[in-house]
Amino acid sequence: MAQVFDPVRYDAAFRRDCFPGSEEIADVAAKFDNDDECYGWSNEAYLPGKGWRNQDYRLPRGRYLVRVTIRSSGENISAVFQLENSVGRQHFRLLEASSADRAKVE
Repeated sequence: MAQVFDPVRYDAAFRRDCFPGSEEIADVAAKFDNDDECYGWSNEAYLPGKGWRNQDYRLPRGRYLVRVTIRSSGENISAVFQLENSVGRQHFRLLEASSADRAKVE
């Protein structure tokens, strides 16, 4: 069976449907193989020719602050995290941001 990319079903937005009360895992970044850089994650990573590495969202080795916003039933909930990309893939992670880091982006 062949798989064909269907652009009509593609949604480039940084969003996904999650239902109130349900638990979901949402990826915000990805790091591959032995790459030093990581990539912000969105539906665009699935486009043909991207290879899961969207160069528009390339993040060199380092630490970053990331704001994640959940919108559900008319309510917005935001949190700030620290993206740790100064380490190898096995230690690449998202951490809770300190209060000082949260103040930088709020």
